[in-house]
Amino acid sequence: MMKNFMLVAALLFVSTGLSMAQPAAAKASVPAVIAVAGKIQAVTEADVAKGTKSEVVIDVNGVAKTVLIKKSTTIYDVNAKPLMLKDLKKDELIKVNCKASAEGVLEAVSIYQAK
Repeated sequence: MMKNFMLVAALLFVSTGLSMAQPAAAKASVPAVIAVAGKIQAVTEADVAKGTKSEVVIDVNGVAKTVLIKKSTTIYDVNAKPLMLKDLKKDELIKVNCKASAEGVLEAVSIYQAK
């Protein structure tokens, strides 16, 4: 009887330890938010016929960074009022909060026009 109790207690201890370790592993895989700021070089809206995705190309200190725009991406003007992607224009200063996908693609979370 005591052996059975000890075996059950050991199994509970091990399974509890494993289940507590899982959230930490999942938490580590959440990509960090990266802030990118610069002038807009190009804005592309998605076109299924052409096979293009919605993207913004930003000049960051002389280096072109392409950021993918997703349906969940929010865009705001300098007064924090919502905008649409088509409202962004070449040579405007913007700040983009984005995450890098597993493939290394920058995906925009939010975009803010700069003053």
